[in-house]
Amino acid sequence: MNKLIYILMSLIFIVSCSSTPCVEDSNGFTPRDNKIKIGTQESVDVVLELDKYWSSKDFESMRPLLADSVYVSFAEGEKYNTADAFIQGLSNQNVNYDWKMTWAFAIKDDNPEITAEWVNAGFEVTKTDSTGLQKKSLINDWYLVDQGKVVRFFNVKTAWE
Repeated sequence: MNKLIYILMSLIFIVSCSSTPCVEDSNGFTPRDNKIKIGTQESVDVVLELDKYWSSKDFESMRPLLADSVYVSFAEGEKYNTADAFIQGLSNQNVNYDWKMTWAFAIKDDNPEITAEWVNAGFEVTKTDSTGLQKKSLINDWYLVDQGKVVRFFNVKTAWE
């Protein structure tokens, strides 16, 4: 009788374990009809480090985190095609920005041949012009990170209030 109970318990255990549904770790779609997966903390860390240098206006320390041919496009129209041009543009700004990063996460294409990951980061931003006038906005940045470097950047924002 005990053998029968053990056999039934073992059978129930095996059947219950094998019928557990798999949790899919991707969703959405890409332009190539691939799914989107969560990216890595390493890509988020690249953006966090870049933001640390950017917010302290240590633009030269940003250089190792940028691809030489980084493409940058800001919501307000500025565009740059190289790391040198981007850093020069930041150095020449006559408007002061203060910001707080409020989130960041990485996503990636589920195609294993695509190594780059997109990092999305949100910011609460205050812009102060040369007269001291302050305006606030919410800005959403997208950074394409490949092999530890930002290769593409763009942002979208709410209207300045």
